[in-house]
Amino acid sequence: MNRQEYQNARERIESFTASESLGFRWLIITYLTTFSGLYLTLRSDGFYFIGQILLATAFVQHFVILHECGHNTLLPDTKLNVFFGHLSSLFAILPFYSWQAIHRQHHRLAGWKNEDPTTKIQVDPRVHNLNIFQKFLNRWCWRLWIPLFSIMYRAGTYWNIKAVFQTIEDPYFRKRIVLNIIFLIVFYGFIFYYFGAALLLTFGLGLYLSLAFMDIVLLSQHNHIPMPISHGKFKPHTNYEQVQYTRSLRCPHWLEAYVLFYFNRHELHHCFPSLPAYYFPQYDFNFPQTYDILPWALKVKQMDALELLFKDSTQTGEKI
Repeated sequence: MNRQEYQNARERIESFTASESLGFRWLIITYLTTFSGLYLTLRSDGFYFIGQILLATAFVQHFVILHECGHNTLLPDTKLNVFFGHLSSLFAILPFYSWQAIHRQHHRLAGWKNEDPTTKIQVDPRVHNLNIFQKFLNRWCWRLWIPLFSIMYRAGTYWNIKAVFQTIEDPYFRKRIVLNIIFLIVFYGFIFYYFGAALLLTFGLGLYLSLAFMDIVLLSQHNHIPMPISHGKFKPHTNYEQVQYTRSLRCPHWLEAYVLFYFNRHELHHCFPSLPAYYFPQYDFNFPQTYDILPWALKVKQMDALELLFKDSTQTGEKI
């Protein structure tokens, strides 16, 4: 996509608004997948693993629904976006208000490695001074498809109140975030106290599969791409400029349309963050950093986790 194509598309996109029918279509697909997976899991006639695959799919879908609601682009009504965002956050294991606030900062600061709250960990001196055990854990979890990144990404970026407050200063938003996190802690604590073992048996494998898959998707978006360091004063990149610091994954139609809800088209999303993702198929642009998902996943799984996470292609020579 060149700048002229971007400007032309931007003029068209300004007329696009969230669609109630398309938004509810995604919600219906998500909750049909959720309840179908739950139903098959709880049956006693050999459908457990099919149910777990469906639940894994549903966990991914809920993450994307949360993302769309955080942008206020799933439905035309803001209150409905907030409601369904909170509902999907229960499955995504992410506080909605924390996610929304941090993600808005991500779109404002993307491309500045030490300013973006989702990438600044890469320049934190602590990650470059890991002890032997921490290095071993990161490397082998990555090799063995143990989703350590997805877990730490959630815990360190969205559940860590201290880290959130370093990014979000507004007292009103801070209060909402704290209350949201407290509610979820009480909610998860209650259901684990009363249904712990049954809960793990019902949702555990599906959750693991979804997190392992999302490791690939999330790390594809901005990791290992050279980005500048601000060194104090900086000017946020425009949406168009952010594309050079973003990567997309090319997926089979069934995967991107019905599982990822086009969340894999990340360059397009950074170009037009206010465009509902169900309109993405109407824009078939050629972006410079779009890769087929399977070859990309196999290649990065052969890389050292610490180099993938905390270095970029100019330092490792790996062009991914």
